[in-house]
Amino acid sequence: MTLRRIHVINAPLVFNAIWAVVKNFFDIRVQQKIEILGNDQKQIENQLKQIIPPCFLLEYLGGTCANKIPPGGSAKDLGKEIPMNPGQTRKVVIGTKSFYDHKIVCASDTTIRWSFTSEGEIKFSIYKDENAKKKEILKPEKKHSEKDKVEGQYQAKAGTYFITFQNDALFFETSLTYFLCW
Repeated sequence: MTLRRIHVINAPLVFNAIWAVVKNFFDIRVQQKIEILGNDQKQIENQLKQIIPPCFLLEYLGGTCANKIPPGGSAKDLGKEIPMNPGQTRKVVIGTKSFYDHKIVCASDTTIRWSFTSEGEIKFSIYKDENAKKKEILKPEKKHSEKDKVEGQYQAKAGTYFITFQNDALFFETSLTYFLCW
């Protein structure tokens, strides 16, 4: 058997009722590997911290992992930077309650242009790295871009910038297609 453990979090009450019936069809060893943690955020965080190291536990679950998986990557790529050339189009899936930063290094004054669409609501913002601190350049704005592209530009000075896409949804990941040019 390859199943190690399953923890179901934020399940609706009806799930518990269905599980009470369905679990009887599983072997007792499988039943013992499945745990329903409920909806109490503090209880969920405490239980998960006992079994998952904080560096692998997402921030919204009480851990320190920011869920920054690079586009086209997987969990094993966490923390690695995948280069992108100006003018490339890239697709990325942003999980629930997580974000994706795209780093741009401008060697001289330039215009940063963007265009993106997403399958759900997304917050978009721009920050500049100033002495290892992020300075807000374009404050986070919610965008609905399912039908229309969101486009814009910013006249940037030399430096390092972060284009941030954030998904605040509790239950739905969002697929994002974006294009950057600098």
